[in-house]
Amino acid sequence: MYQVPSFEPPKPDTKLPMFSAACEYFDENGQMTHGNIVYTHAVDLRSAECSFRAIYSTELCAGRMRIVAVAPPVGWFVQDEHGEVLTG
Repeated sequence: MYQVPSFEPPKPDTKLPMFSAACEYFDENGQMTHGNIVYTHAVDLRSAECSFRAIYSTELCAGRMRIVAVAPPVGWFVQDEHGEVLTG
């Protein structure tokens, strides 16, 4: 079965804006198995989309994944009371 790649959340010390990508994952038969949201920091929306496409180029080219949309996140979960450790 296809293993979904793990994506380490960006380090919180960067001053760049955060962006999220909504992704769909597919099995060997082309059936969607699940969706996920991944995050990165980038200068702008176009740079964020290019970054996601570079990170997941193997999965995208193989048809195991599709990026549905890239946008600034509405919110995210944190693992500490200061918001410095993001959940993955």
